[in-house]
Amino acid sequence: MTVKTYSARDLRDSKFLSDNSVSIITSHGMPVKVTIPFNDMMFSEGVTRSVALNLVENHLITQMQGAEMTNMGLEPFLSLMAQFKISAVAQSSEEVYDEVKQFL
Repeated sequence: MTVKTYSARDLRDSKFLSDNSVSIITSHGMPVKVTIPFNDMMFSEGVTRSVALNLVENHLITQMQGAEMTNMGLEPFLSLMAQFKISAVAQSSEEVYDEVKQFL
């Protein structure tokens, strides 16, 4: 899921409501609101966890910050990320393999 940014003027055109992404609404270039889609993650995990998962997925906060935001330890938060198929690594499998090869 991606985070998209819309200006207050864009709100007049309701097409932003049709996508399934977290959105940041701005006014005069400054963020004023965040919209969160009502999806399975939102219903099963609640607002705080859903926001934290989306922010981590979009590399806006670290995994540790996400864990702190949700009052979870890092390991349970990583398990929650895995449940929603959010990668804990921001690299391709080839890049990870190349790094691991250096230690073998």
